[in-house]
Amino acid sequence: MKLVSLISVASLMILIATVSAYAQYDNSVTITSQIDTGSDDLLLDDGNQAALHTSATDGYDSGMDTPEPSPPLTEYLSTYFPHPGWSSIFGDNFMIDVRNGMDDLTDNVKVYQFEVDTDQNGQTVDLTFAIGSSFSASYGIVLYDNGSSTYQNIRQNNQYSYTAGTSIRSFDLRIGDATSPLVSVTYPTDDITLMSNTAYDLTWTISDGSPIRTVDLYYSINNGTDWTHIQQFTGSTLTYNWTTPEVYTTQAKLRVVVEDW
Repeated sequence: MKLVSLISVASLMILIATVSAYAQYDNSVTITSQIDTGSDDLLLDDGNQAALHTSATDGYDSGMDTPEPSPPLTEYLSTYFPHPGWSSIFGDNFMIDVRNGMDDLTDNVKVYQFEVDTDQNGQTVDLTFAIGSSFSASYGIVLYDNGSSTYQNIRQNNQYSYTAGTSIRSFDLRIGDATSPLVSVTYPTDDITLMSNTAYDLTWTISDGSPIRTVDLYYSINNGTDWTHIQQFTGSTLTYNWTTPEVYTTQAKLRVVVEDW
């Protein structure tokens, strides 16, 4: 059952729901959205799945990708995967988005965009993510909130909340990539002498199968006991013109920390 809205008025319980038969995928991440408006009023949308299946493609698969039921005209909460151009006669919003499960995501990702639409401006929307029993334990699951430019590791915390506004909220669910980036500093090399208060081009290489999220540079003047942050970059940056501090040490180190999605 796809629960769209559950409303309690005094002692009368009114259930507005669309009932439809749809497949359940164990190799998936299920998204449930909920708004508790107070006074026993609850808006709920469950059954949304970002799924993998060996018989699916990354495009539209009839009988697998399931359209999203239409929400009520008012007092609604709707969570769906938008796919303009997909050939469903029921519209281009889907409650179940099934992708090709034959792809190796050890060092790659699949990105599922989903949206949350509600007329409850100012209310708190609670999202809960449930990992299916057949979903690979080695695959990462990262939520990216396009509205606030923040991300969250779902394996560490499967609850996410935000305040609804007047526009539809957009998210990315990034699945896969169990391999850390490979990083190598190419300049400066070991045993090189750098002059203090002098500009140098620091360079490094990154090897990774999925997009790079951030690169952070640090330096230490006491052989790595303490580290000072130099700069953070978004994306796969490979060089930085750095002016060394006015210190003297024979125990200087440079650290490059790379995080992918």
